[in-house]
Amino acid sequence: MEVNYTYDIVDIAKTFHNFKHLNLNLQELQNRTFDPRSPDYLKSIGVFAAWPILALLIILVLYLLISLFVCCCCSGDKKREVKK
Repeated sequence: MEVNYTYDIVDIAKTFHNFKHLNLNLQELQNRTFDPRSPDYLKSIGVFAAWPILALLIILVLYLLISLFVCCCCSGDKKREVKK
């Protein structure tokens, strides 16, 4: 009994595969196949994963700075209203 499976590549996989495969020196990789033990591949995945984390950290710092600024500005107004 032989089972025949067909594999259809998902569109998002096609899109990500069309991106240039770069190493940390921004040179295009010669071997574009999936090799999870390749040092260049692991470094590229690390850099690719670091961008969203960096963006979220920047947003967090901006949010904390704005919250601190609003907190400091609003607390001065409340103290003035209590004294009156």
